Amino acid sequence: MRKFSLLTLIIAVLAIVLYGQDTAQAEPKVKLELVWEKEFEGMISDYIVETDEMGEALLNVVSFLKDNEKKAEVYFLNFKGLAIKKTSVELIRLKLEPETGGDVYGGVLISKNGKYIGLFQVTKRDPERIREISFHLYDKTGNLLWTKASWNVRPSMLLSDGSILSFEGEPCTWSLFALYEKDILRGWLKPNDGEPMEVTGAFDASENNNIVFNVYDFIKKEGQVVLYDNTAKEIWRRKFTNWTTASKVCISDDGRIIAARGGFANILYTFSNDGTLLWQKHIGVGDLQIFSSDGSYLAASGPSNRIYYLRATTGDSLWAFIVKDNRSFFSIAVSNNGEFVAAADGGGRREFPSGDTSTIYLFDKKGNIVWQKDLKIEKERAPNVRFTDDGKYLIICNSNKIFCYRISGGGR
Repeated sequence: MRKFSLLTLIIAVLAIVLYGQDTAQAEPKVKLELVWEKEFEGMISDYIVETDEMGEALLNVVSFLKDNEKKAEVYFLNFKGLAIKKTSVELIRLKLEPETGGDVYGGVLISKNGKYIGLFQVTKRDPERIREISFHLYDKTGNLLWTKASWNVRPSMLLSDGSILSFEGEPCTWSLFALYEKDILRGWLKPNDGEPMEVTGAFDASENNNIVFNVYDFIKKEGQVVLYDNTAKEIWRRKFTNWTTASKVCISDDGRIIAARGGFANILYTFSNDGTLLWQKHIGVGDLQIFSSDGSYLAASGPSNRIYYLRATTGDSLWAFIVKDNRSFFSIAVSNNGEFVAAADGGGRREFPSGDTSTIYLFDKKGNIVWQKDLKIEKERAPNVRFTDDGKYLIICNSNKIFCYRISGGGR
């Protein structure tokens, strides 16, 4: 009897010790703390949030539309809880004669690395295309770097070195683009290498300014994924027959890996930067996909109400998440090392957002929901989610408001 009691005691002590070890080794619970929020007068179209040398998240730049999109504005800010407006640039809607195409105004482009902001105002156009613009390039602190009063370009993307990608083809052709350094032509890009035909597609650029196109030719029934360097020189081109669409493309920040969506059943194709096809996977129709900044992980929607989380170089699935059939994901973000995935959903399909609520989800690397929040939203205004570059803050943009949450705990 004593032996049994002693054995029981030993087992109990071992259990306590082992339980204590497991508890000590368990990952701390993830917590989110709202550290600041800011409200603006207009609907926010883009923004830059960075961390400073003290590790605090700063709101540097906000661009937004107001007065029913009749006016575009950019604010260059120094933000720690309260905003100090340094500079603002206003693009006023331009009234043109009816035969020139009606009312037009301009737009705002922010480079992928957040260092440059381009503002343009249309000064001349016809019913089908822009014919002339004025252009202003700023750094993120609001310093004007250069300006061009009259310029025959159609800005489509601002690269991380301040150069400008301009769509030069006729409407619907995707046949010709130009790359400019300031107002000097750096080179021509022709993602559709045949005769100008009706073509659809998408494009993206890395932080080292490689430019990738994913286009589909309706006549040839052919898809093409094309990579250019920062001088507009074609690096490689991959062609795919019997495609029916080319819906999305993205490239990692360092330019090492590319993901393109297309094919008969909307297959996700992933390439290395030398053009090698790494893997392909059928995940369904969807146009949200994004790499972690180190290029190790890829989050993609497909269909619109699902998220797949994959290893970027192998295609191995880590997890998948599905929301209700009447809801879709409108924004996805991945933290710098792939530790967290954030997503914002809403009612209806991506092309037709509806309803007045959105749920913001934060997933860990295993697919567990570690935090979620319901937001009231304006109809047809889906929230946007992002992480700061260091992955320590989650940023939520909801119509005219920006919220900054500090992330603590987890497997850090």
